Amino acid sequence: MANHGQIVVARNLDAALSIAEEIEEQAAVYWGTLAIGGPKLLSEDEMGVILQRFKGYGQKG
Repeated sequence: MANHGQIVVARNLDAALSIAEEIEEQAAVYWGTLAIGGPKLLSEDEMGVILQRFKGYGQKG
């Protein structure tokens, strides 16, 4: 099924649609990065720092 789009499996139709929309958005972001030279991937250490910062992100108290 190459070049025929994505297939999403989820617990219900709403969840599958939500996942499909997220995949489409991420594909658009990736396509945009290709237009400016491609994405800059973070190292494992850099990802560790980001994950630590996001542990309490958006939480009060």
